[in-house]
Amino acid sequence: MKQIYTIISGVLLTSTVLAQGLSFELRSNQRMAAKLNPFTGKVVGSSNTPGVKVPYLPSEAKMLTQVEEYVGTSIYDLQTNNSIQNRIVADDAGVAACFTFSATNSNDTYPDRGTGYNYRQAGVWQDDITQRLESMRTGWSSLMHLGNGGEVVMNHSGTGGIKVWSRAAIGSGNWTMSAVPNASGFVMFWPRAVAGGADGNSIHMICLADPNAGAYTNGMTGPILYNRSTDGGATWDLSEILLPNEDTSIVSGFSADTYAIHARGNRIAIASFGDLQDSYVWISDDNGATWTQRIIWDFPIDNYEIDMGTDIELDGIQDTILSSDGAGAVYIDATGTIHAAFGTMFYTDDLGVIDSSYSYFPLAGSIAYWNENMLDPAAEVLEIGTSIDIDPAIPAGITEVGQYGNSGTASHPQLAEAADGTIFCSFQAVNEAYYNGEEYLRHIYAVKSDDGGATWTTPSDITPDIAEDGYEYVYASMAPNAYGDKIHLIVQRDFEPGIHVQPEDAADPVTDNDQIYVCVSLDLVNVEESELNNDLSIFPNPTTENVQINLPQEATGNLYVYNVYGQLVQTMFISNMNKFSCDVSNLASGLYQVSFVTEQYVWSSQLIKK
Repeated sequence: MKQIYTIISGVLLTSTVLAQGLSFELRSNQRMAAKLNPFTGKVVGSSNTPGVKVPYLPSEAKMLTQVEEYVGTSIYDLQTNNSIQNRIVADDAGVAACFTFSATNSNDTYPDRGTGYNYRQAGVWQDDITQRLESMRTGWSSLMHLGNGGEVVMNHSGTGGIKVWSRAAIGSGNWTMSAVPNASGFVMFWPRAVAGGADGNSIHMICLADPNAGAYTNGMTGPILYNRSTDGGATWDLSEILLPNEDTSIVSGFSADTYAIHARGNRIAIASFGDLQDSYVWISDDNGATWTQRIIWDFPIDNYEIDMGTDIELDGIQDTILSSDGAGAVYIDATGTIHAAFGTMFYTDDLGVIDSSYSYFPLAGSIAYWNENMLDPAAEVLEIGTSIDIDPAIPAGITEVGQYGNSGTASHPQLAEAADGTIFCSFQAVNEAYYNGEEYLRHIYAVKSDDGGATWTTPSDITPDIAEDGYEYVYASMAPNAYGDKIHLIVQRDFEPGIHVQPEDAADPVTDNDQIYVCVSLDLVNVEESELNNDLSIFPNPTTENVQINLPQEATGNLYVYNVYGQLVQTMFISNMNKFSCDVSNLASGLYQVSFVTEQYVWSSQLIKK
């Protein structure tokens, strides 16, 4: 599946600020506009209507089929506002992973919030995580392995500069704390950091200056600031550096976590993903000393502000505009080529209505892909992933999904590369086949390209147990380099779609959120592509009573039949067969989704019952 969007020109970025744990009152020219979800009629940011969600309890058989490795648990369920942090590294030293941890709620203040860190060596994770790495409240950690064999975690604490936690050996020893210089006195939030440089000991970090503290410079609030250390974080020779074109002629500010960074040797790429604004990539070829900028996605209305109305053609007709959802990734491959991927979202803003709000469409969206060999500035962007069989025309009363900030049904991509140059993109997406009785659930998918991003495979479900329909899998962070002929991810898993920290429903509860390690071979065999295109067959179809089900091969698994509302209406267990009969005489007339699920494959087709 491939679709090309040709984007027209636009320049200005606006700013929003999302949950960080502090109370922000934004200035009137930078307030967070409310976002109306037209499918549910709910306005994000308004008061919530109390409700009750029924917890989903999986069967004992389903719980036994889980094969993923447990890393830790957190009741704090917001791992990022938008783009995913660099939270996992896989290399000769082993696998290290981290996440935002908390075990204590205390009226939603999470006083013990910090970094949950774990280390896997010889196939075993070291710790049962019961407390944070730090001695203070922190969040938004990035994890790095340095060329000198050391290990660094960077995050924010809400005071002073961004914190640097380091130790001399990966997986062992005590952590020591320092901070990035903070000459401006502005509090710095939501960092992203990576290791680079010729010796692997340079640290490149970007963060956002506190948008609530007034203008950082020349009227700009909330700029992205670049910081560099060339000695593993011991000293910082560049701090609070504005990137090219960060001025109020085109930029009023940026949004929390709507940016990503990657480095390979002395080449660095920083990307910013806008919503009602442009998306950029900044490039340095001299280890951060100088920078150039390119536009990778042009928002079609220049200098956009909320309530201007989305009338692209100036014909008095309100338009719906495709743009980024703010969640993206950037990557530099072994040849030095820069790649970017991001979720897309449709937006519209009423003409002539002054209400400080705009509408977005979270039941739509896809994964867009760009690389620096594509046209510039009118970028050609490839669609490489979507939600699975979700029809955005279905009313919200039928199709409900948990919401994660501004992201749609396919979002939060990550990029990685194998030794042979194959590029991988993972993302989370909703699938109609997985339904907990109230909401459709997200799984983690992956696609790959062996021709530098020109073409991509169909999405493979790399979720550890694709037979499990009771879990929501989100916030997958993928190690940037495939190691040991595998891609490596850390994923958040729980039974409750959506997030308590930023609820779209007052009934989103505080629950345990397991952090899961996922390791998948480079052929993405959790679902083989050859089998994805070789679905089960049903005969006769339409039918009134019995049908014969033919599978692509002999298999053992469960047959599931879903109605158009996504409700499971019939199931049966099949052992070591590739052909069997199924009685559907008890089903009402209509259209049904039939899926046969094993530990490795999912085969699907549609059935019409007369």
